[in-house]
Amino acid sequence: MGDAPPRPHRATRRPLPATGFPRPLPDAELCTILSAILLGGLLLNALVGWWWADSVAALAMVPLVTIEGVRALRGEPPCGDSCGGACHTEG
Repeated sequence: MGDAPPRPHRATRRPLPATGFPRPLPDAELCTILSAILLGGLLLNALVGWWWADSVAALAMVPLVTIEGVRALRGEPPCGDSCGGACHTEG
């Protein structure tokens, strides 16, 4: 028979802090918006037959991606100042 996996030490058995879930990252919010635009264009193409809808959706993403790219090149944090400086790291 194989060995049983090691049991955790009593010292490591402590409750998790009750801080709740952290706020979603701004990058995840942007990704959600871009995914919703893409899905909308694909659904309009598939369900209504508008062959141009996915192309328009892709063009609608260009300003969002451009703005975020410029911010990243400037070294600005993705959240602007909405986090109160909590997500800003200096290095």
